[in-house]
Amino acid sequence: MDFEATEFLDLKQRKELSLITLTQEKIKQEHISKGFEHSIDVKSKFKPKFCLLPSKEQSFFSTNTLAKLKPLPHGQPAPNNRLISLVIPVYNRDTYLKATIDSILAQTYTDFELILWDDGSTDCSLDIAQEYAQKDSRIKVFNSNNQGQGTALVKAISQTSGQYLGTVDSDDLLHPKALAKTLEVLESDSNVGMVYTDHLVIDESGKNKGIGKRCLIPYSPKRLLIDFMTFHFRLMRRDVYDASGGIEAGLGSAEDYDLCLRLSEITKVVHLAEPLYYYRWHPNNISQTQQLKQIKCSIIAVNQALQRRGLSQKLRLEVKLNPSFILQRQTKVANKVLGIGLSRTGTSSLNSALNLLGIPSIHFPRSIEQLKEFDGATGIPVALNYKQLDRLYPGSKFILTIRNPSNWLRSSKAQQKWLDRVGGDNISDGIIEPISKFYGQREYNPSLWLAAYNLHFKSVMEYFHQRESDFLILDICNSQGWSDLCSFLDCATPTVPFPHENRRKKPQLV
Repeated sequence: MDFEATEFLDLKQRKELSLITLTQEKIKQEHISKGFEHSIDVKSKFKPKFCLLPSKEQSFFSTNTLAKLKPLPHGQPAPNNRLISLVIPVYNRDTYLKATIDSILAQTYTDFELILWDDGSTDCSLDIAQEYAQKDSRIKVFNSNNQGQGTALVKAISQTSGQYLGTVDSDDLLHPKALAKTLEVLESDSNVGMVYTDHLVIDESGKNKGIGKRCLIPYSPKRLLIDFMTFHFRLMRRDVYDASGGIEAGLGSAEDYDLCLRLSEITKVVHLAEPLYYYRWHPNNISQTQQLKQIKCSIIAVNQALQRRGLSQKLRLEVKLNPSFILQRQTKVANKVLGIGLSRTGTSSLNSALNLLGIPSIHFPRSIEQLKEFDGATGIPVALNYKQLDRLYPGSKFILTIRNPSNWLRSSKAQQKWLDRVGGDNISDGIIEPISKFYGQREYNPSLWLAAYNLHFKSVMEYFHQRESDFLILDICNSQGWSDLCSFLDCATPTVPFPHENRRKKPQLV
């Protein structure tokens, strides 16, 4: 946990953080007592909620750190000067930097310069940047010792010469029309000082995970005090940027939020509701590695904004950290761990076991897309698509849960009676569809069910022939459990009993 940033917390927030710390340690100790000491770690993730309340008598922050705003310059830019300056601060991003630069070079609007500032990278980032600069005269590369993202941004922007200014993170991507469409907004209304777009979230491999939640928040200067909706991509007039005071390097984890707050106070901001930016979500995001520091800097930025706007005596900022705790393996066992057995063979028990081992797993995923968020999965949707998943996630481990056919048929019949009693209207299509697809119909038929069971077993055995290291057969209902599973996954065996989720319970979709 990023404890270096805790000095910004008030007494109430410090108590909250202490409780979070104790809870995290309690969860860890509980799992150590169950035999997970060398394989499990507990991570906390914050989802802070900002809200404005009636102010107390004294303001928490003094005014000595306020940015000094320059007067907004008069006059319009020369009509023939349409150069856009794009800035990318870079620090150890050789994995993604090529894709980022390529996305900028693919812009349909080509009158731009690209300033790459390497902030003391220890990987190949600087070499990559210089290689691109040799091929395209629009690219300029600068480098310095590591001084932090805020300082790198300030220095990089000082090297720009364009009438319009935009920043791109070194692991993200621009839509080919991002510059053309944002420039059109600025040039259509001289009162607009900044335009921002919607963004799509992508994973480490570049796969689309949907539109960012911030995009759904309507813009207003007041709402911006508690929600950073002006996230990406932003294009602004250079003279308006200068008038705002520019980047505050000391707010290195929230310098863009602070800038947007100040811009919203002196100029018109427009939201272009088109996803023209691709925000890459990965474990090394600043928002992941410096959570508390980013919250701290955001709080400072908002409190400064309240003082600039003359609201600090009327309103005060309250922040709730809203933590969640995640069990993670110290080392990843495989790309994915996938249970490909049929319902009523112990799939929900396997799912619980994987989660206990620190492998975030989902039972009965509603789509293949949902698997992106997990390291494991079980249930008929997984069994239906095991070949496709093997191609999609090479290096994965596959577990076929089995059961005595007679017992399995009796359990399946009981499950069907439960489904009939619950009624189709109370069961989502995401459950009924894969069942119907696998067995050919929803209604229970012992001959049809048994034929499907045998066919699935045969096809899986043929597919994984001579792939013993990737494939395990597990009979959970016949007392197989931790020993076989942990040997297969090469992890420590817990001391707690293997979970049997539906033993002596009413039939469920397992």
